[in-house]
Order: sequence, then structure tokens, then C-alpha cells
Amino acid sequence: MISGGFSRTKPERLKRRIATGAFHVALAAALFCVPAVSHAQSTAAFYVDAYGARPDGGADSTTAIRNAINAAMQAGQPAEVVFSSGTYRLDCPSATPAPCFTISKARDLTLRGQGTDTRLLIGNPIMGLVAVQYSTGITISGFSLDYSSLPFTQGTIVSVGGGESAIDLAVEPGFPELDQPIFAPGYLAQTFGMLFDPATPMLKGSASNAYTVVSISKNPDGSFHLLLSGIGGIAVGDRFALSNRSHRVTQFLYNKNITLKQVTVYAGPGPATIWVENTGQIIIDGLEVRRKPATSRLLSTGADAIHMLNTNGDLVIQNCYIEGMTDDAINTRSRAYYITGIVDAVTYELGAAIPLIMGHTVQVVDPVTKTARGTAKIILAQGKTVTVDQAIPNVAVGDVIFGAELASENALIKNNIFSNFRGIFRIRSSGAIFANNQILDPRNARILVAADIVPQWQEGPTLVNSLNGVYFNNNTVPGGAINIFAENYINLGEPVLSGDSAILTHPLVFNVRDYRALNPDLASYSDPDIMAHWLAQGIREGRQANLSFHASEYLKLHSDLNAVLGYTNFQGAIEQYLYGGAILELRKGSIYTNALVYNSTDYLLYNPDLAGMSDAQLGAHWLLHGLDAGRRANSTFYSRDYLARYPDLVASVGAANYRATIDQFVTGAFLLPASATTTAVGVTITMPPVYAELTSVKIYVPPGAFPAGTQITSQATTSIPLTGAHTNEAAAIVPFGPAVSFDLSAAGLQPEEPVRITLAYDPTKIPAGQDERNLHLFRFDTIANQWTLVSSQTDFRAHVLTAYTAHFSVFAPFFVTAGADISAIQVFPQPWEIGDSASQYYSNALTFSALPSGARVRLFTITNELVFDGTASQGGVLAWNGATRSGRKAASGTYYAVIESGGKRKVRRVVIIR
Repeated sequence: MISGGFSRTKPERLKRRIATGAFHVALAAALFCVPAVSHAQSTAAFYVDAYGARPDGGADSTTAIRNAINAAMQAGQPAEVVFSSGTYRLDCPSATPAPCFTISKARDLTLRGQGTDTRLLIGNPIMGLVAVQYSTGITISGFSLDYSSLPFTQGTIVSVGGGESAIDLAVEPGFPELDQPIFAPGYLAQTFGMLFDPATPMLKGSASNAYTVVSISKNPDGSFHLLLSGIGGIAVGDRFALSNRSHRVTQFLYNKNITLKQVTVYAGPGPATIWVENTGQIIIDGLEVRRKPATSRLLSTGADAIHMLNTNGDLVIQNCYIEGMTDDAINTRSRAYYITGIVDAVTYELGAAIPLIMGHTVQVVDPVTKTARGTAKIILAQGKTVTVDQAIPNVAVGDVIFGAELASENALIKNNIFSNFRGIFRIRSSGAIFANNQILDPRNARILVAADIVPQWQEGPTLVNSLNGVYFNNNTVPGGAINIFAENYINLGEPVLSGDSAILTHPLVFNVRDYRALNPDLASYSDPDIMAHWLAQGIREGRQANLSFHASEYLKLHSDLNAVLGYTNFQGAIEQYLYGGAILELRKGSIYTNALVYNSTDYLLYNPDLAGMSDAQLGAHWLLHGLDAGRRANSTFYSRDYLARYPDLVASVGAANYRATIDQFVTGAFLLPASATTTAVGVTITMPPVYAELTSVKIYVPPGAFPAGTQITSQATTSIPLTGAHTNEAAAIVPFGPAVSFDLSAAGLQPEEPVRITLAYDPTKIPAGQDERNLHLFRFDTIANQWTLVSSQTDFRAHVLTAYTAHFSVFAPFFVTAGADISAIQVFPQPWEIGDSASQYYSNALTFSALPSGARVRLFTITNELVFDGTASQGGVLAWNGATRSGRKAASGTYYAVIESGGKRKVRRVVIIR
């Protein structure tokens, strides 16, 4: 017996499920947005030692490692670059600061060491380790990093003069002398010195924490004379450290889904990690930025440990150890955009185009007071012009706009240890959870949540007076406490949003408006009483307080959780969701507002009587009324249609039990193949929504394609691996998603007329580095054991891919890569039999593929008459429909295709049969 009182025999159950266990894994991936492993995918391993790298530190391994990385990036399948235990010397020769290695436009790539036993030793103190950009699915794990020539120095003050404006410093043996190039004036302008306690690696408590070094000269006795500004608290015997700030140790730019795990950084000429405009999941797990053990070092890296800029994704920072930096531990912020003109009360001209889309929230900040003027949602963004949904009071030219979602909203920062370092924490992540962390030096236990706008930097947004700030729980500060700082570093004292009760009111699970709307018996309660009721009774009673999360539904959705927590431990469900389920594990929090069955835009579209309602009001109406009334709330799922297709389901749950219908559908009990019977007027099949990447899959079978009464079936499948997919019809192909494929069948028959397949896709799910103009549909050729192009066209404005096929098989959307030259071009089908759709050589177009982007293709008759002149798409594909330049159908016969690109020419014979 399963939920809803529906039971059936084993054969009946099998009718509603794909026979392979792999399907259920893919279903879980679709519903819960976690990676599905349906088949053991082959991962190519590239061992750096095989490319000449030496783990004995005896020779420079830079080139060998770079070659291994490049080979892995070109593998066309998931790949690992594997390092041995030992020390790899990286000379990284360069007079200009840069990364030793660059990974660009890669996919499913791992750099894997053996933990701290894999030691990377950089010899150039102005070089970073790696830059990762425009890539998807990158993991870097299992390394320790140090510099043989350190990017900082330290020593003991032997004399103080000039009213503490000058010191003489004896550099400690083993550290760079101050006459080295890394301390030249150009580098000095970017850095500062710090004063340390004589006996411990702690900043001197009575001193300033930054000293600008104006000049350096060498004394006859070998010490160095430093002229300083920012004086105060200096004494003979103190220790002084000076870093070089020339480059980031690791940098991640414009990527999607990045993991940095078990990496230890002992030194660096800048931030340990910097992240700019990344999306998807950003997981930083077990990062250590620390002084090297068994040394006297005072510093680790020359700037922040973790710096996040314009990150619109799910950020997790956990199990890290952070100390010794010359700046902050964590900085999460969005980029500042200045208002240069005011068109009207809701339309602003900006100094640069903002990377935000409709529905995103922006905050306008007064750069003088650093306080928020207000927030609004974007309803239109065109270039440098932004229109918002409501007027923000007192907006003026010169104000600064920040994107709220771009500051790592709902970041999860847990189980970390922060020892001593120079800076503080700068966290502007609305809804961030800061829990189970240790801050060992009370001087570092300062959390700036305000905008900080000065000539050198412009950081925001501000969370001061925000309804949704940073949530703290179970953190420890020996001998002190966490303090919150507002604009101009005003100390607001200990955080208000602190403790178990505060966490349970986190916006991912609780919203005053939603709780009141979804629980009509509380309609008259004030906001404080609403929150009090939630904490005292609502959680225990299993009430819903957020449209996107319901504890009882969450436990029902995830069997592994209800196996541990049971079905009624609602507080346990909430805590699991907040501390890992939502951001780290990407679990869905509800059944009835799951994206498979509900979105507010569609609900309003199909129910115009609800016009004027806000998204929140629409959601409440759906849950309280529309759901049980059988209203439609999703373009690809309708509970009434779903019930109508399955009489046995009606017999079990009832003809109008739409709640049970959705329950069964979302929880996966009835993810059915879509099917229909052909008729004399044709038939359209709409598949149930399975993949987050596709918002709609429709198949139109025209009259005459099959005998009347033929059963056509379409269903999701993971029978053929997509990662590492092979084709000889494109230079390379990348799947839209790891399991986005479906099977079309017709009782063993093949269509006699072309069948139209229409895929509507979510452009936000396009893999990083891919262009929707290069999206094509492929089908799997079981005889050739490879994927073959289906004649298709992408409307990238409507985000719809349309294709025609005369052969049923497994289909999947792929992004194609243009060929590097014309040496491997493909022309198919050959011969091209236009008139007979039952022929194996039939297609509605002649396709040229694996072309270089922009390649020219001309077709001539054997008498040298030009019949077609076209240019390859950006992805290297060109389709000809068989019409001549005069619009007539090309006759049967032999033609010659002349393909030209990059000064090269190739001629291919083409045969047409009508």
C-alpha cells in the first residue's frame, strides 16, 4: 500500500515505471536536483607524471602539468588530472603576475592530489596557482601549496625613530630581503606592513593593524630602514611583516558548479581564493589557509581567504581552517553600479550593464551615509537601463545599486575554525547561516553587514535594517563574542538573529506573510504573535510557513530522511534542510509547490480570474483552493488530464482527488511514459516534466505517419550515457544535462511522415560556456553506436528547439562545437532520398556538419550552375532544404559541394534522389 490508499499488483506497478533501476536514479535527479549516476560513467585519467612531471622536486614540472591539464580538457569526457604524493616544483617563469595554469571552457574536470602529501611548490613569488574560467563541473582537491621564494618577509624591529614614523628592521634568516623586486615601489603601493607581538604570531594588540611603507633603504649593517605612515604602538623587539600583493592564488571566474576540497595554502601573493560571477553550487570544503606548521611564519596569504563577488549560486563554506592572512577571512558582496541618470521614478541609467534579470532584487544605497534608500525588483533590464517595479524614495544620480541575489544569498558557513588574522568578516549574504564555527581571536569576531563605499572599493549591499540578515547559531569565541558592525564600522553589539529560535525563523522555512495566509485561523494575529505561534506550536503541529517548504512534505519526499527522523519530527526536518538539505544537497522542500506541478506565472496564465494577485497570494490560493479544485498551475502538467489518462488511478484515489494525484506524481510513484493513439487528424503527445532543463517536450505525429490506432510512446530514459557521447558529425558535443534524453517508440514501427519534436528549454540551465545557438537535437543510431544529428532549428529568443525526424529512437539535445578546419566535415544523408520518408536515406534537409564556424558552402550542378550558397552556424552546422536559389526543388542527380574556410577548400560529391 502506498500513499493515497493506492495498491496494485507487481505487473500493474511495472506499467507505471521504467523497468530499469537507472530510471529511478534519474528521476531522483530531476526531482531533487542532485547528480544522477545511472550508469558507471567512464572517467579518463591523466597522470601528470606520465607527461614528465616529477614528484621529487628535482625539476620544473610546470609544462608537464600544463600539458596534462590541456589533454584532459580535450578528452571529450569526464577527466581527472592525477598527481602523486611528493613535491612538484613549479617555476612558473614570468615577469608579469599571472596564474601558473589556466583552465578555460572545461567541463567535468577534476585536479586530484593525494592530500597534503601532494605538495605544489611555486618558485615565482608573484604568480598564482590556477585560474578557472567559463567552465562547468570543476573540482580541485587534495593539495598543499607553498612558495620556495616566499611572497612576504618578516623581521625584528631593532630601532624606532622619527616619532615612530621610521623603523630599522633586521630580516629574519630564511625570508626575502627587502631589496628584492617584490618589494619595489610599484608593489609597495598595493600592500602594507603589520606589527606583531615579539613572542607569538599575533598582531600586537596596542598597535595599528596596517602600516603603509613609504620607502625602503638598506643600512650598512644589513638591516633595512623603512619610512612608514599609519604609525602607532611600535617598539623595539616587535616583529614586522610585509607582504606582496601581486596575484590571486586561485581564481574562479564565470563558472558553474565548482568544488574546492581539502586544499591547504601556506602562502600566496594575494587572496587565497577569489570568486567572480559564478553560478550553480560553489562548495569550499576543508580549505586551509594557514601559517606553515613548524615554521616561524607570521603570515599566510597577502589578502582574503575567501572573496565572493557577484556569486548567484548555492555557496557552502565548511570544515575550513583559516589564519594568518593580511586581510579578511570571508567577504561576500555584489558589484556596485552607479546611477548616472534618472529617466523616471522607476527607471535608472547605470554606468555599466548590470548582470541581473527580471525578478531579481536590487538595493539602492546612498554612497555618503552608506545606508539603503530602498529595494525593488527588476521588471526590465536593457543594457545600462534598469526598470524596477516600484519607486525608491530619494534616489539620486551618484547613488549605488547592488544586486541582492549576487551577494551569495543564503550562504551556508558552518563547522569552520578561524584563528587569528588581520581582518574581519564582511558578509552581505541575505539569509546566510553562520553556525558551529570557532573564532579563536576575539578581535576577529567582527561581522560587517553594511555597505562599505570608499574610493578604493565599493562593497554592498547592506543588511542593516533588513528583514533578512545573517543567522548565527552555536558559534564560539573564547573570551569574547561575535559583534555586528553597521555602516562606518558602528558596533551594533551581538547579533539579534542568534540561537535555535532564530534559525527556525529562517526565510527558507518561515515567512510571516505566508504563515498567516496558509493558516486562516491566524489571520488576525500580529507579526510578533505570528512568529511566536510558529515557534511555540506551528513547528510541532507540522504547519506550513513558507510556500516552497513544508516539513511534512519534505520528510515524505526524501525517504532517507524519514528513515532517520520519522514522519513527524518536523523540527528535525527544518534543521536538516537549513544545515545542508537546501544549499548543500539541493533537496526540494515541497510537493505541491514543486516546480514539476506549480509556478506562479503559469497559474495566473491558466486562471485569469486571479489577475492582480501577487506571487505570494497566488501561491497561497493554489495551496488553499486551486490544488483541490483541480486548477492548472503548470504548462506541462495538469492533474485533471493526468487522472483522465489512468483509470486505475481514478479508481484508487477518486475522480477528483487532485491532491493525491499530484502527491503520487511528484513523489515519483507514477512518473509515467506519455502515450497516445494515432488518429486520422494526427496527435500531439506532451511528456510529463522530468528534467529541470526542459520546460516542455511535445511530439506531433502528423496524419499518415503511422496506421490509425498505432500506440505512440515517449518516455524519459537513461539507457544511453550522455557524458562522453560520441559522434562523427560534429567536432564535439556536450549534453544539455547529464540525463536529458527520451525515447520515442511506436510498437516497432517507424514513421512514414516526418514527426515534429518541440523542446522548450530553460535558458538559465544552459551549461557554462555553451551558446543556445549551437543547440541541436540528436538521436542515437544503434547500428553505428553513435549519436547522429537530427534536422533541427533553435529559436533562441523563445528558447525553443524544433526538430523533424523520420526515425524513432532515443533523442537528446546537445550543444555542438564547430570544427577547427574543413578536414573532418560531414555531409549526410548520402545519397539524399527526398521523396520517400520510409527510406533510410530520407531527411527533410541535407546537413553539413563539423564545419568551422562561418565556413562557406556552395552547391553546383555538374554543369557548374550555382544552386545554393550558405554559411555555417557558430556551431559549424548548415542545413539545406533542397530548394535552389530560384526557390525550385533541386532535381535528382549529382551535385558538387565546395566548402571553404581559412583559405582552404574541399570539394564533396552530393547525390539527390527524388
